[in-house]
Amino acid sequence: MVVVYHVFSHRILIARDPDHVTWLKDGVAIFFVISGFVMARSAEREPFRPATFFRRRLLRVVPLYWFVTFWYVLMTRQWDWPHLFHTLLFLPEADSAGAVRLPVIDVGWTLNYEMAFYGLFALSMLLPRRLALSVLCAILALLAILGSLVDAGPLADYYFLPYWWEFIAGMLIARLNLRAPAWTLPLGFLWLAVGPQLFDARLLETSLAAALIVASARSLDGVLRPWSFPMLLGDASYAIYLTHLFVMFALYNSFGSLGHPAAMLPLAVIGSLIIGIGAHLFVEKPLAELVRYHRKRSPSMSSAALNP
Repeated sequence: MVVVYHVFSHRILIARDPDHVTWLKDGVAIFFVISGFVMARSAEREPFRPATFFRRRLLRVVPLYWFVTFWYVLMTRQWDWPHLFHTLLFLPEADSAGAVRLPVIDVGWTLNYEMAFYGLFALSMLLPRRLALSVLCAILALLAILGSLVDAGPLADYYFLPYWWEFIAGMLIARLNLRAPAWTLPLGFLWLAVGPQLFDARLLETSLAAALIVASARSLDGVLRPWSFPMLLGDASYAIYLTHLFVMFALYNSFGSLGHPAAMLPLAVIGSLIIGIGAHLFVEKPLAELVRYHRKRSPSMSSAALNP
């Protein structure tokens, strides 16, 4: 959804009616719901240790993101050190006009929210387990509501946005073991498409629709055979997300804007998948192996130092 949306938002193709494609950007909402779901499930299965939880999230997100960010900076030679510093630390940055700048890699804005969510989730793990999820949901709901009530400046307002409803929905689906009938899955996508025309608030127009999609998909567990290619796409989804804009830039610089999707849309999607899968296999996985190798060596080296 996000890849196809960016084909149009980066003007590789021109949509006759923007409303026909704008809703595709809400693939991010589904991503946030899944993130809340996965974090709640992982906290149930792992020891309730905040530092361990947060370190694992960093090791999952940071290596590829930093690699792609530095690769982009080296390609463009745009050495804006304050901007790069904020990007690498997942922090928003206000420009001279008071507006919040996007990270070096545009799609990194979602990772800023992800990292804030991980931080709050880790802090909630300091509470008794029976209270942690309830308190975290209350804090995130407060942040979502404050956005419509106060104007605290661009950096504070950056976090007072309704995206938090999606994280809450994902955690509740996991904790309450919610499932919707599988036949409601297409209704969730229809809701995403028409929601902006029917409602004014993100909770109604997007968040609940994304939650319905995830809850419906859970009813397909064990029904669909785990085909290898979709599994590969799932494993490579983070790499596809981070690298697909490089494909968009290359296509736009090569062909400019075209008014028909006959060739460009398949080319953009297939190109994004190829580059993303390549980044997953030849960059993301080797980086993960390197991190695991050094983590395994560190304790043994410390033991050797203590026991010469």
